Amino acid sequence: MGPAFESYAAKRQGCTAWRAHLMTVEAARLGSFLQRDGRRLDRATAEDVARYLDERCAGRREWARATVTGKLRPWFEYLRVHGLRADNPCGAPYRPRRRPLGDLAMKVEAYLVEALGLSAGTARHVALEAERLGTFLRSRGRDVVQATLTDIEQYEGERFRALKVGTRSAVVGNLRALFRYLQTTGQRKDNPGEWLDHPRVDRLAQVPPVLEPLRVERFLTKLARRHDGFARRDLALATLLYGAGLRSCEAVGLTVSDADPVSATLLVRHGKGHRQRIVPLLAEVSAALAAYQAERGTTPPDAPLFLNKRGRAMTTADVRNILHNWGERLGFEVRAHQMRHSCASHLLQRGVSIEAIRGLLGHAGLRTTMLYARLRSADLVIAMRRHPVNHWTGGSGMAERQRPVHPAAGTRRRVMRPKLPPSSGRWGEQVAAFLASPFTTARYSERTRQNGFAVQLRDLGHFLAERGVESAEAVRSRDLVAWLQHGRNRGLTQVTLGHQLAAARAFFRYVRMVGWIHEDPAMPIRLAKGHSPETRTLTEEEVLRLLSVPDRETAWGSTNLVLLLLLYATGIRACEASAADVGDLDLREGWLTVHGKGARLRRVPVPKAVLPELRRHVAGRDPNEPFLLDTRGRRMSPHQISDNVAHRMAEAGLGPGATAHVLRHTCAEHLLAHGARLEAVSTLLGHRTLRETSVYAHVGMEELRSVVLRLPLKRGEGRGRGSDAGGDDR
Repeated sequence: MGPAFESYAAKRQGCTAWRAHLMTVEAARLGSFLQRDGRRLDRATAEDVARYLDERCAGRREWARATVTGKLRPWFEYLRVHGLRADNPCGAPYRPRRRPLGDLAMKVEAYLVEALGLSAGTARHVALEAERLGTFLRSRGRDVVQATLTDIEQYEGERFRALKVGTRSAVVGNLRALFRYLQTTGQRKDNPGEWLDHPRVDRLAQVPPVLEPLRVERFLTKLARRHDGFARRDLALATLLYGAGLRSCEAVGLTVSDADPVSATLLVRHGKGHRQRIVPLLAEVSAALAAYQAERGTTPPDAPLFLNKRGRAMTTADVRNILHNWGERLGFEVRAHQMRHSCASHLLQRGVSIEAIRGLLGHAGLRTTMLYARLRSADLVIAMRRHPVNHWTGGSGMAERQRPVHPAAGTRRRVMRPKLPPSSGRWGEQVAAFLASPFTTARYSERTRQNGFAVQLRDLGHFLAERGVESAEAVRSRDLVAWLQHGRNRGLTQVTLGHQLAAARAFFRYVRMVGWIHEDPAMPIRLAKGHSPETRTLTEEEVLRLLSVPDRETAWGSTNLVLLLLLYATGIRACEASAADVGDLDLREGWLTVHGKGARLRRVPVPKAVLPELRRHVAGRDPNEPFLLDTRGRRMSPHQISDNVAHRMAEAGLGPGATAHVLRHTCAEHLLAHGARLEAVSTLLGHRTLRETSVYAHVGMEELRSVVLRLPLKRGEGRGRGSDAGGDDR
């Protein structure tokens, strides 16, 4: 009966030959156990199976009983199907246990799936979050429908304990979806979820580290040398995850018919957002899948492609355990998404375009692909080697010192604001509460609060006082429009006006949240997008002229030369140069640690030609000392850096509008002009998206001409020559 059952298990239940053999062995053990009492396998009762399990699993873990039962159940099902038994003593088939949901959570789950078309997994997470929030509120005598913003913040404080930032952001998204449902269905008039902000997530830090190609090869070789019953399955799975860049959820959702050996393609049906895509298969991937399917034998086209030890469709937990266990034996961690990330990174390093990688991975936008295609430190070093400063004669000497032709050519235009005293009265108290509230400190940096919001709101307060408005409750939209118009009349740029409006929006959002007002006066105001001026850069000759201005024989002149070299050679911002300490510069390896926007750290390679001048500048100094000092021996502020650069540019005759940020633009454009990759320049500058860096990527006429020449048009033969060509002139 053993061979007949194994054939049945392979065809009807999609089991591998090894899995069916293990079931036969377990049934034989049960038969031997029953023979001791003079009973037969086809006459066994549920009590007989329970006694066998007690003896078989004595002293073993709890899950061992479920494993043994899972091996016996197909045998009794086989006997029942063939009329040898009337029932199955092992009970109903195993079903994954799901956490029971309350009435509200079940309605939320059904609404998200049926009305909004979200995936079942996403809807389930929102429903579970609703259940957790309901449990939390009921312990305090409240309800989800009656919950206030304070209740939700208390729930977040308890829920966020021991959660990573990414998981916290997912919780906030679930809560927002829950309260949108309550507002849409009329159960609540307000939506406290709109006040919840996602925690700032460094998505690059979430991406798992890349496996080196040699480690991937070691891992796949280890799987190929296995000889147990699951060797070919695990090898096919791991090869597919790396060779096709699949997610684990996509791999476990594949069926036998999705893999087409003739065209060497794979149909991915269960991508994110219900998106389907076709993925090409390498010869190695196709061979591994063919060997695995040949071992399984003939299976229905709609059967799961990958099966677990129980003969059922594999889950993402099974994939995680397989990779973890074998990676642990090799001494390094292996995760499913790590294989996907390694696939993208290795393709990028071999010159494959970002757009092609996006199509392979199934990303909706290019921005997501950039997160998977991080650059190694070696890539940044290669990009920095293309910096023109490395090719100038004399390193930091750059050129012979020469006086500029126009020593007093213009300075940059600046609108000076009068220094206003701090706001007083009710308005001053409200602004102080806003700046000190957790709502503000959790969302904005200290510099944004004190140098941005405080200054803008102080200016707004004095303007409103002149109009007889003394508190936030009395402010109307027309007052804010008049304030912006007053700033435009004073000569403020469109960018500065945008900063003013942003400060007002943040303040009145807080005022509305705490209940001082019911309508936000800043919400309906929109500023027209002004014309973005062309990014100004310097030529290499102009940079040489600028670097020849400081007198290196004096201490202050040497400091100014180091400042100009640092800004141009590394492309850092003025505020980042101000925050740098002596210890941030690694002279031996040639790296600079930069304290960037949003408290983000990055490491930037320093061109070798600049290192001698920097080494002289920091010789004998304390590592904790500021890197740039002013004439009083204090840390040079960003405004001082901007003024010094503007004065040096004026002395070099570089015309009006020259600022410290021009050197950052110049660094980026010169790197791209000398062949550096756009992704590398984006990383060096600390940009979060390629869109920010793309403003430096200019396409010349010759490059455009070479692109147009690729059009499939016949050239010569008299085409395009007016009436001689025989065409009608229309």
